[in-house]
Amino acid sequence: MLFEQEVDGFRVLVFTGPEPYLQSRRGADLGPAFPEIARAAATLGVEVVVDAELVVWHNGRLDFTALQHRARLRGARAERAPPGISPPI
Repeated sequence: MLFEQEVDGFRVLVFTGPEPYLQSRRGADLGPAFPEIARAAATLGVEVVVDAELVVWHNGRLDFTALQHRARLRGARAERAPPGISPPI
């Protein structure tokens, strides 16, 4: 039997390479909301597709509300957001 824990996050497909792309389950571009992940995907040195879950770990637990707030940020606000913590909107 094989199982995995269901986490409270956003499913994302990360297309790595020189022009990385983060795609939501419904096909939306998540790159502008998570530019640090897109930059990391660009530096891997291989072109692959990673099926992953974006989560925010805060105070010893997963924080879905913080992830929702973080996902709404774009541009400079997304660049300034500390990883895992959502600034006030």
